[in-house]
Amino acid sequence: MAFIGAIVAIVIAIVGEIIRPKQKPPNVKAAGVDELDIPTAEEGRTIYAFAGKVRLDATNCTWYGDLETFKVTKKVKTGWFSSARQVIAVRYSMGMAHHIGFSAPDLEIHEINFGGKMPKHTRTDEADGVVRFDFLDMNFYGGEKEQNAQGGVSGILRFYKGTATQPSNAYMSAQLGEEYPAYRDFCHCVMEHMYLGNTEYIKPVAFVLSTYPNELGVTGGKHKIGPVDDEDANPICMIFQLMTNPVWAAGTPVGEIDVDNFREKAEQCFDEGYGMSMVYQGNTSKDYIKEILRHIDGVLYTDPETGLQTIALARNDYVLDDLPILTKDDFIEGVKFRRPSWDETKNTLKSSYTDRENDYTEAVIQMQDLANITVRGGEIAPEQIDYQGFTKYEPCALSTARSLKMIAYPSALLEGSILRRQGWKAKPAKVYKIRWPELGLNDNVFRMTDIAYSDLNSMAVGV
Repeated sequence: MAFIGAIVAIVIAIVGEIIRPKQKPPNVKAAGVDELDIPTAEEGRTIYAFAGKVRLDATNCTWYGDLETFKVTKKVKTGWFSSARQVIAVRYSMGMAHHIGFSAPDLEIHEINFGGKMPKHTRTDEADGVVRFDFLDMNFYGGEKEQNAQGGVSGILRFYKGTATQPSNAYMSAQLGEEYPAYRDFCHCVMEHMYLGNTEYIKPVAFVLSTYPNELGVTGGKHKIGPVDDEDANPICMIFQLMTNPVWAAGTPVGEIDVDNFREKAEQCFDEGYGMSMVYQGNTSKDYIKEILRHIDGVLYTDPETGLQTIALARNDYVLDDLPILTKDDFIEGVKFRRPSWDETKNTLKSSYTDRENDYTEAVIQMQDLANITVRGGEIAPEQIDYQGFTKYEPCALSTARSLKMIAYPSALLEGSILRRQGWKAKPAKVYKIRWPELGLNDNVFRMTDIAYSDLNSMAVGV
């Protein structure tokens, strides 16, 4: 009887399972084009200009559309004897246009990163500065088999370098129903109905680009600094471009610049390994020139002898016996002189730079002046400096060491007015010996910092 009861129970369970309403498995729903999270253009965003090798992370997406969705399904059990197809993901394919920035004759595209990495691809250089990328990496975001996997990247992207002859994009013209602008003199790209993953959040696109300005005409390839394929721009060439470019920079006439002086300092920066890479966005040319000069410890001024814009670099490159001497008799009354205390100095300097080798992340260098720490009884006095224009350890370390030397010793400060007969040739960064025994100065070396040239009726120059 027990056996018959078991059979009856099994039959009842089977019949119940057959007639039981089946619950539908949850399905992922496709989002519409207006529901996608897409980084788009912002009104008033400055167009990029740049020098060196940089990564641009926040370009303007000026158009998107042509959305197509494809449901990815798998067979799932809904009962003992039944199954159903479940939508586990939705592939999103669409077109997008990105406006990137100003072009340059030597502009080159190195990488196109989706969410921080570059998918598998082939590259073809087409006519008139157009570069075609064919992406085929269906598992780039983890594919579709694993839970929470976000698909891949596939399709054609055309990058336009901004040449004077580049054509209009045919795909965009077809989408708009009229000819798409060629945007000559601007670099941009078009994703031509690309598969961009399985989530409503479209990953941001970043571009690794390079351009090495040389309107200054530096010879021997010295407008580039660094190892092959990992060069930075020469900072003096960057300054010259920021001063003279008439489209997006200051537009200063070349005739107002001491070109020979600039070329000489460009050679010096090359020899010192002072390469830089910077993106110009949101500030003035004057601001970026100041920033570059801060990195290389330089100053830009109008030479009183030539009337031309001139650059000086503060370096230990003088001969002590050859320096001009200023004495008490060369100054007008009212001189201010002081020696800072050790408490006003710093002995630990942390500087940060952009580490291109490690995905353009911030890296930090720390240096200490042990003599200063000893004098202060072991007290640590920290300071921080930002050198984000450097992309390598070596130039950042060089500037860090130079800066630490300046802030770790209580250098004497002298402020006053020099008689015009001695001071009319005074220039920023120029070095003098001061002979003034009453102040305890016996041929001590001073470097000019701020100079105030007075009017013609004055007998003095403020330094």
